[in-house]
Amino acid sequence: MPEIKMTSGSKIILNIKMASGSKIILNIKMASGSKIILNIK
Repeated sequence: MPEIKMTSGSKIILNIKMASGSKIILNIKMASGSKIILNIK
């Protein structure tokens, strides 16, 4: 399980290409001011 710890003001972009039947679990702890973009195909 990917775990991402971010400080305030951080920006993360996830570009994930998944095959059929794939499963992804994101455990993300974000501080205020953080920005996250999920692009899942």
